[in-house]
Amino acid sequence: MWLRLSRGTQALVTLLATTALAAAIPGVIPYVSDGALDLVDNPPLRVDVRSNGSTAGLYLASDTARSEPAGALRNPGGPGWVPLGDSEQVLILEGRRSGTVAITGLVAEMVERRPPMTGTFFGIPAQGEQENTILEVRLDDPQGVPLGRDGAPYFVAHHLELAKGELRVIRIRSWTNECFCSWRLRMTYHYRGADHILLLPAPDKAPFQTTAGAARPADYQVQYVWNSHGVLVRLDCRTNGTECAKTHVPSHPPVR
Repeated sequence: MWLRLSRGTQALVTLLATTALAAAIPGVIPYVSDGALDLVDNPPLRVDVRSNGSTAGLYLASDTARSEPAGALRNPGGPGWVPLGDSEQVLILEGRRSGTVAITGLVAEMVERRPPMTGTFFGIPAQGEQENTILEVRLDDPQGVPLGRDGAPYFVAHHLELAKGELRVIRIRSWTNECFCSWRLRMTYHYRGADHILLLPAPDKAPFQTTAGAARPADYQVQYVWNSHGVLVRLDCRTNGTECAKTHVPSHPPVR
């Protein structure tokens, strides 16, 4: 009979059945409430994920050599384009239970790693100031551990804690000099004696992606760049390698 009830009905029955016990034993209500939420698959922590482009400007690459004239190029940054050099991930965390949720770890888990994209380069230098990033992930480092501003693994010394309804924002800058990288973040957190794992983005969502720059700017087949007159132009590097070689492609210090 119990197994045939829906999870929502089970949660309601559980909550009603323990009301008398909760009244008799002070402090038990939060645990009863948590048990009901567990039955309806309402996790202690909610994380909204946002993936932004490169932080040094809008630098993108694709595997294919795009043939559109510069004036006809539409939606750079859409499907088929990947942030070049680095990218930013924003995690918005919300505690959803009566007790404190402690974030105990975060690590990048590689889904795919292959040579950088060299089909098409698209670049717009940064305009104005960039928002500060609190954590950095070096995708070329096999450990993939987020580092704080001091260069040390952040979650070794810090545990973020969230009370019910409390929000925290984690801003991450991930970069590579070596690969096209596709990855997820594995977050671990602790709540009421139990450890939990979240994959971000979720397994049914597309992973994060970033590609390193080509070894040389002229290694791209095609470039879309702004000339000295502020006009977007298309360069075919297969026939105009000298001009393509002048393009700035973002890079970062090597991982030590």
